[in-house]
Amino acid sequence: MYLAQKHDRDKKNSIILVTLLLLFIFSIPFYSFAYGNNDEFIAHKVTNGDTLWSISKQYNTPLKLILALNNIKDKDTLSIGQIIKIPQDNLPAADYTMHIVKKGETLWSIFDL
Repeated sequence: MYLAQKHDRDKKNSIILVTLLLLFIFSIPFYSFAYGNNDEFIAHKVTNGDTLWSISKQYNTPLKLILALNNIKDKDTLSIGQIIKIPQDNLPAADYTMHIVKKGETLWSIFDL
């Protein structure tokens, strides 16, 4: 009788250990993704005055994509300090030139600048 109880206890302990190990292994990628440690995303910390619309414009990212990536159901609910994931793909290129068009300039003349 004692050996049967010991065997049952060892079996339960093994099942618990394997379950915990699997949970740990599968939670690592999701943890990284959720906190912006992934190269595909940046983390935007919400500050006073931020709206989802302003964040979407700031990062050139569709509002619907931000809502889906962050599992946001109510687009009017943001908390200061909340972390919003933004895909890197939609960020504007860093090297650009701004030019104010002057009277008489054409696209071709601006292109040659």
